[in-house]
Amino acid sequence: METLFPPRPIRVPSDKFCEKDIDTDLRSFNEVNNYNVKAKDGMIGHICDLIIDDQDWQIVYVVIDTSNWMSKKVIIPIKNLDEICYLKNEISTNLDIETIKSSPVYNETEIVHSNYEQSLYDFYTKTL
Repeated sequence: METLFPPRPIRVPSDKFCEKDIDTDLRSFNEVNNYNVKAKDGMIGHICDLIIDDQDWQIVYVVIDTSNWMSKKVIIPIKNLDEICYLKNEISTNLDIETIKSSPVYNETEIVHSNYEQSLYDFYTKTL
């Protein structure tokens, strides 16, 4: 049996949202697709995809297109997201721009296998 990184099930963020004008926090991918991604020290890109564990149907990673700042896609573990603001169409992360810039490149033509997940887990654990 292979080990999954990050370990599953993933803890659901406990942050509270102050978006009283919104009836529900449930959104489809079509809604959050292209939301801007805000690092601790500035904007870094936008969401272009999600990686979902097809065994337990949890969102595990967010794929960020950083083409406006650098030309690569990266994936960030869901645990590194701080807040989703539906009114601003923005997602905040607890990572800084330099960490995201130096994160492993995501190749959408390759399967996210356990070795790649291990390298991501090691990278993001080391940087925090």
